[in-house]
Amino acid sequence: MKTKFVRYLLTACLFTFLACNNDVAEIDDPAMAPSITQVPTTFDQKILLETYTSSNCGVCPENDLLRDSLASENPGRVYPVAIHLNDLLVDLSSTGMSGFNYMDSLFNPGGLSPAGAVNRKISGTSDLSPSNWRSNINSSLGTIPRCGLAIDATNITGNTLKVVVHTGFSATLSGEYRIHAYLIRSVFRSPDTAYAQLNDFSIDGPTPDSNSVFYLQAPFLINYAYKNVLVKVINDNGPEGDIIPAGSTYRGNDYSKTFTVDLTGINTAGLQIVAFVDKYGSNGTSHRVENVQLVAVGDVKNWN
Repeated sequence: MKTKFVRYLLTACLFTFLACNNDVAEIDDPAMAPSITQVPTTFDQKILLETYTSSNCGVCPENDLLRDSLASENPGRVYPVAIHLNDLLVDLSSTGMSGFNYMDSLFNPGGLSPAGAVNRKISGTSDLSPSNWRSNINSSLGTIPRCGLAIDATNITGNTLKVVVHTGFSATLSGEYRIHAYLIRSVFRSPDTAYAQLNDFSIDGPTPDSNSVFYLQAPFLINYAYKNVLVKVINDNGPEGDIIPAGSTYRGNDYSKTFTVDLTGINTAGLQIVAFVDKYGSNGTSHRVENVQLVAVGDVKNWN
């Protein structure tokens, strides 16, 4: 999973991805979107599940099912983001000159595959294991957040989207906090075999498992439904996040920041914005996501 990418191949991959998504879908009428209200006194705790995956990961389909189950069991509370590595769905905006993904390198330095971080609360490699996702999510859902988010993604002119992310505070926070914003695609499918998902559990795969729902399926899953795919990081400072001024993190305040997104060549169908506040740390085990929010492009999501 930590292999270096050849830069011309990544560029070709990006063009291929866009070519499979070049239809423009109608977006909801922004005039019908609700307005964002004043900052509430309390917020619902929501969960960011960042998974590190690849079409080349033959055991990942089973973990995709687990991810989907966790989201469906906690509607509007758990928001997965699939960060692809070493395949055609790689997000170039979070990939450095070395060819490594920034988030994977920071939060999954051991290169576990598959792996996933729950609200970036990582004390050791066991927290990244899919077997611990459920317990980590349940534990995080029991916390009381000190901030919440609201998002307005209705300002679309031509191929330019302006996203306004509001961060409200129910308590005064000290320390360094950063706002992050992702553009994700709810579902991506392609009949192109280059996008086929490996399936190790297949009867014809390297590790067939008769107990798996994938056992009677092909070892290469064509037209596989890749869900919650990270398309690009849209905040100004890239994957490191944008600093929230220290003087803005006080109780009752609404700190807003606008991000501009170029949608040229991108199919807008199924696009979503995920924004979250991260308590910044010096290494991968000292971060913490305070709260997260999701909205469809062309819509508004109010607090809670």
